Amino acid sequence: FDSLFSQTKEQDLKDGLDQIDLGTAIGQIHDIFILSQNSKGIIIVDMHAAHERINYETLKSEWDKNKKIPSQQTMVPFVINISQDEAENIQNNLKLFEALGFEIIRSSERNITIYGYPALLKETNFKEIFLPLTEDITAVETVERIEEAIEKILATIACKSSLRAYDNISLKEMNLLLRQIESTKNSGYCSHGRPVWRFMSIAELDRIFMRGR
Repeated sequence: FDSLFSQTKEQDLKDGLDQIDLGTAIGQIHDIFILSQNSKGIIIVDMHAAHERINYETLKSEWDKNKKIPSQQTMVPFVINISQDEAENIQNNLKLFEALGFEIIRSSERNITIYGYPALLKETNFKEIFLPLTEDITAVETVERIEEAIEKILATIACKSSLRAYDNISLKEMNLLLRQIESTKNSGYCSHGRPVWRFMSIAELDRIFMRGR
């Protein structure tokens, strides 16, 4: 694919337009990619990478403005059984967890109870992400040092809160995602550096299919 599709950054798709134009969604490819078209050609969008970039920039904007990530309440408090050392590490870093959208208490020697988590996450994704994320957060040690690790932490939250491969979404949802990524900073690549979209012009398609020869 990469040998056919344009490898350059967002300027490729601008090509005389006032802004990035990701066109109108036609459908999904294997519930992984969005296929769309505009007046100049076709675009394939990695829907997970696109959603991840949108979520990362949303989190980063909130952090830059407030030094805090919005939280949502659990439907039912969620109890996690962990080692005593892990529980102590979390208890010693409650301010860090609170800044990142987690509302936690240490409910016993080896248990913590979670009442809130970052608003972008689904509860199922939050359970999956929590323990790996605690390692990154507790390694920070102090609120003052959080800026050193914040990009990695926000990237992890953004990734786990995003659409995944094989998520089936409607055309309306595809087009909403395209409009959001058009107005998102750094939209050519996700927060892990993978391409979000690739563009192929009508002229390139003509060459491939030898039209006009």
